[in-house]
Amino acid sequence: MWYQCNNEQMHDACFYVPLGKGKNMTLKCSDHSLTGHCNDFVQGLDHLKEYSVPQALHDFQRAYDAAPNDDIYHNKYASFCGLARVLTGDRAGVELCRDAARLESTDGDVYLNLAYAELHMKSRKRSIKTLEKGLYVDCHHPGLNKLQKHLGTRSKQVISFISRDSLLNKTLGKFSRKKSPVQNWTFQQLL
Repeated sequence: MWYQCNNEQMHDACFYVPLGKGKNMTLKCSDHSLTGHCNDFVQGLDHLKEYSVPQALHDFQRAYDAAPNDDIYHNKYASFCGLARVLTGDRAGVELCRDAARLESTDGDVYLNLAYAELHMKSRKRSIKTLEKGLYVDCHHPGLNKLQKHLGTRSKQVISFISRDSLLNKTLGKFSRKKSPVQNWTFQQLL
């Protein structure tokens, strides 16, 4: 998650990026290497928070296209771009999120975006596996923990002597699964 602060002296946006284990990094949009694509990315986040997904996609795409492959935030930009694509109905966006997660080793946001994209694509199993990988990378990530709490943990199979993958166990499991107390749960609640 990104936490915005206001820098009155510089009149620039800056963000605290949690790195895990109580460490944070400050990202300033005035930094020399971040000027163009950082501003696009920040605008994309603002649009996403306002539920303006097509505008967010446009901004994320510009940030992703402008950032070189060796940029420290390239995977983050790719994951947000992929998620916005998924949210606008482009199923290929999940592949962009998967590619970003394969290349990422420190940023929990990349895994959160992939987990939510998988969930949006109705793949709960992949979403949970992605959450596990993300929490291994950043066990204190608030969004990953919140989504994991929402999804719950895998319960025991209903009929223990029949395979978990059997149609009977799957059907009974879906009926017995408790529904989340949060109704109409959306990605914006993680931001």
